[in-house]
Amino acid sequence: MKTYSEYIWLKRQLAEMQEVLSQNIDSPLMRASLEKRIASLQSELDSIGSVEYFDTSLKLWFGGEAVYGSMGIFSDFASKTSVILSNMIATKYTEIVSGKLSQSERGKIKGIGKGKMYISNILHGSFGYEMGWVRNNLFSEQDASQAIEEVISLIDIAAKDEERLEDILQSESPRTITYLRNFYKTVSETSNILKMESGMNHTELSKTELQTGYSRIKQSNITETYLTMEARLSGIFTDSGTFEFIDDQGHRKTGNTTEDLDDEQLTEYARLYTNQMCKLIMKEYRETPSHGKPKAPTYELLQIQDINN
Repeated sequence: MKTYSEYIWLKRQLAEMQEVLSQNIDSPLMRASLEKRIASLQSELDSIGSVEYFDTSLKLWFGGEAVYGSMGIFSDFASKTSVILSNMIATKYTEIVSGKLSQSERGKIKGIGKGKMYISNILHGSFGYEMGWVRNNLFSEQDASQAIEEVISLIDIAAKDEERLEDILQSESPRTITYLRNFYKTVSETSNILKMESGMNHTELSKTELQTGYSRIKQSNITETYLTMEARLSGIFTDSGTFEFIDDQGHRKTGNTTEDLDDEQLTEYARLYTNQMCKLIMKEYRETPSHGKPKAPTYELLQIQDINN
């Protein structure tokens, strides 16, 4: 079954080839080549039984101090919320992709790459913006759509279902919870409404629900600390957005790479430092549950430097 993006790509290719063919072409060889390509594209389109569509856009509307009537949305608010959401969705996407790969597959599958959300449109009616998933290949859109769906669900549950939120705080990664907390803080302090929509997934929160959600999520016992450690880098896996290192006590640990590091930079880090002692600049997340033992810390790689820097 073809995805919607693959179907649209074939349609565009066919239209472009037909446009070129409609022009006066003197070369019989070129005309024959175009006709052959058009026939091939048309045959592939005709063979498609159904198209699987995954919505990878996210629409958001706000109110109150976040917007200026129906004229616009304040740029600092749009910047803060879009960055938090983009990182949160990218984190969920990485977790989804990583969960589909066995340890032996990591580092071997090429072309998956990391994706990001970008503001792609301004929305009216209250006021808001639309974000779109920019991907390195056509096959990431199913996972991206799932990531967006899960983010909408997390935001909805935080405000409307305290019992389920307790389970989420236990199961979600500290990084995801931190993004969720930061998003709620930014929105609840400025906007008196939040509407989110992606395909069939939708939530709408009032000012009271936004404040309730933030009061619940801010109670999560997660601390963030910037950390510099001399360690041996075991590997960086760009497909799953993870890395592995051996710390100064000889313990093997894993973490995630920050969304700000693109595949090119991660590949260069892997080339320079794999199996080498280096200086890891990281963010450490520690979660202390209200009862029971503290959880093991998780790590986010921000930068790698030479050991002598």
